[in-house]
Amino acid sequence: MAQYQCVQFGICTRADKGECFDTAGDFKCGRDPEDPDCQGKLEPMTGGSKSGLGLKLGLAIAVVAVLAVAGMYLFKSPSGSQPPPTDVSAAQLLKEVWPWLP
Repeated sequence: MAQYQCVQFGICTRADKGECFDTAGDFKCGRDPEDPDCQGKLEPMTGGSKSGLGLKLGLAIAVVAVLAVAGMYLFKSPSGSQPPPTDVSAAQLLKEVWPWLP
């Protein structure tokens, strides 16, 4: 069943409280004095807060997924690289960089 809310803020105390109304049957707003056109001034309630939460949660999941894929791409080892030699001395490595060293 559809729920409605009064938008006469500052005039209607029930609008200020954020109360929801069901307009089925004999609707009375309960305001003093009674507004004869009160039912015509009600607006349907929307699920904005629920969809907003879903949108924020979905956006956060998408950001985490993109960061995870980027991290995997950046930190993976190159597939064609050779492992570093294990029995190379420091003198041999220095000669590769500076060949004039004794």
